[in-house]
Amino acid sequence: MSEDILYRKLSLNKDNKPVTLDETTRSFEITISTDTPIAEMDYRTGDVIDTVIVPEGIEVPANGQVPYVDSHDRFSVDNQLGSVREIRVEGSSLVGRTFYADDDKSDRAYRLALGGHLTDNSIGAAILEATRLDENETATFHGREYTGPLKVITKSRMIEVSAVAVGADPGAKNRAAQFEQPQTKKTEVEETKRMSEENKEAKAENVERTVQVDADAIKRQAIEVERTRVADIAGIARECGLDNEFISQVKEESVEDFRKRALTAVVEKTKEVPVSTPVTITEDAVDKFRSAASDAVLLKAGLLETDSAERMQIAKEVAGYSLGELARKSLEVRGEKGSGTLEDVFARSLATSDFPILTSNLANKSIKQGWDMADETYETWVDTNGSVSDYKTQTKARAGEFSDLEEVKEGEEYKYGSRPEESESFQLAKYGKLLSFTREMLINDDLSELTDSARAMGEAARGKLGDLCYNVLIGNAAMGDNIALFNAGHGNIGTGGVPNATTMGEALKLMAYQKDIGGKRRLNIKPSYLLAPAALQGTTEEFFQAKQWADASTDATRPNIYYNQVQRVYETRLDDADPAQWYLAANRNTVQLAFLNGQKAPYLERQDEFKRDAINHKVRIEAVAWAQNWKGLFQNPGA
Repeated sequence: MSEDILYRKLSLNKDNKPVTLDETTRSFEITISTDTPIAEMDYRTGDVIDTVIVPEGIEVPANGQVPYVDSHDRFSVDNQLGSVREIRVEGSSLVGRTFYADDDKSDRAYRLALGGHLTDNSIGAAILEATRLDENETATFHGREYTGPLKVITKSRMIEVSAVAVGADPGAKNRAAQFEQPQTKKTEVEETKRMSEENKEAKAENVERTVQVDADAIKRQAIEVERTRVADIAGIARECGLDNEFISQVKEESVEDFRKRALTAVVEKTKEVPVSTPVTITEDAVDKFRSAASDAVLLKAGLLETDSAERMQIAKEVAGYSLGELARKSLEVRGEKGSGTLEDVFARSLATSDFPILTSNLANKSIKQGWDMADETYETWVDTNGSVSDYKTQTKARAGEFSDLEEVKEGEEYKYGSRPEESESFQLAKYGKLLSFTREMLINDDLSELTDSARAMGEAARGKLGDLCYNVLIGNAAMGDNIALFNAGHGNIGTGGVPNATTMGEALKLMAYQKDIGGKRRLNIKPSYLLAPAALQGTTEEFFQAKQWADASTDATRPNIYYNQVQRVYETRLDDADPAQWYLAANRNTVQLAFLNGQKAPYLERQDEFKRDAINHKVRIEAVAWAQNWKGLFQNPGA
């Protein structure tokens, strides 16, 4: 079943400047979503119903952030204003912190928000699970009771948050100081026209009244206007026979603009479809077939993962179809002719969205499987949580230790301390390949060509990350002080030899003797990992796993003080560079692997190629590995 994308506008009825502002990071906190009911169109049924999003059911991406875009236009990076991070549930609200990017468009939005002019936010989420409650029907989710008629979205996946000019939910806002609602005062001066004989000399009084803004009435009116707009659009769509995908493109479109767009779509559709007996095909049938066909193909490839017995049974039933039969069926459920030669059927099915989506799902699953199966060692010792926002050269400051505390004698003033700084520079790079699924593969009913290639591509993507990390050690590039990472000047190169009592004793001493940036205090760094080529594994394990050992002058009763002292990592990339050279690494501030916006997994993009009858998939990963500091790294050049 395809996912519905819900765009919920979060309105502010107060015009306040954010007080959670952090000017150094250009960020402030916002309320992303509340469980306030909002009148919205249900794109599956076409009717209008009050809808709530349960905050606890909103899934946040693994990297903990989503794009912050302009008015839900998430199809171009030009419209990205920044990102929303630190996302969490507070009470019945989902909140987070908006970080603005440093470019002209983002800066303008940032200034508008600072001035209290741009205050509304809107969540874009994919609906995964929802429950409809009938009139007076109640249900409890996460300790809160909801009463129908209501659509309760119990599970959704957060895609983006948008800055919008006007929203609808007064419970969500840029988090700001609370001020009194503006009031409009109206003074009425009434002259007394009729006075009794006893009060003829009384003076007329000025009566001042305050007319309060009825905020609730304005809110009710806004909701009713939105209900009417959405209902009118749904009615036009049903009359024109337009599908939910067409309707879902509606954002702030007026009824008249939608009517014109719908009429244009109907005219174009009439030109393309030959006259035949009318057949009513529901979008639900297309979705169900697409889902079943996708599951069947994944099942045949050994990639279907589901706990649903019903879904597995349907997949098994459809798995008996060849790709040609699936192509014919995909046309028939759309009301098109499924007969003809296999070449013609494939050509027409590739023109729909069904088969490209099917192959994309298969390629994506295969790439993930290859990614998960890749036997890589870098994650054991490398910090993989780095994130950068663009391709500019990045400069990261490396702060030193705080200056020593000084004695403060009676009556004397305290003095300010300082932290000296050094810096390192690095730049993000992009890596990728194309994967093609041709018409000939479809005709040959050959799924293995796609799955095997995609699986290998997933392994290669993860392997590239391993290359980046180990190349930091092997390449031994200059650091920010223009001295090579491993250099006598950095005090992190030992006397050549295999791991033993002598070489380890020297290594531990050099690492412990490293000093802070000011050169005042030794850091007493201890290694956590030994990184060695596979050629040294036997000798190294023999040394570290021996509880007792002997040399030329002692018996085999002497305790081995280095017994299992560090975690050993053996990597064949080091063999290719130098089979005798090995390294030690501390558990922090050594090598970091950073990704564009923290996106660790490979990105898959599809493009249908008309000239070659092919569906191309582009796999891309954007990353950089860099040495944060030489003090937690040690190299022994080997014997």
